[in-house]
Amino acid sequence: MVDHFIIMASSYCKGTRIAFQQVYSGGVDRNEIQEIWDVMEQAGDGKFSYSTHYICTESADWKSVVSYDPFFEDAYLGQMRVL
Repeated sequence: MVDHFIIMASSYCKGTRIAFQQVYSGGVDRNEIQEIWDVMEQAGDGKFSYSTHYICTESADWKSVVSYDPFFEDAYLGQMRVL
């Protein structure tokens, strides 16, 4: 099984939803997730809204997330990197 930690945000300028995904096999790395939160807080102006999702699928592929829950079907998949 593969764990997907997903952050969803909306781009009101582009009229789309953006998904950022971290994939883990063997459990989520809490320290890495904390680093992601820290970067988001530093980059934001306090008006950035987002939602988080945790999904477990059979594959690391984004299509497995969409198959699991069609809510993610029309989201643009961005790259998430910890700085």
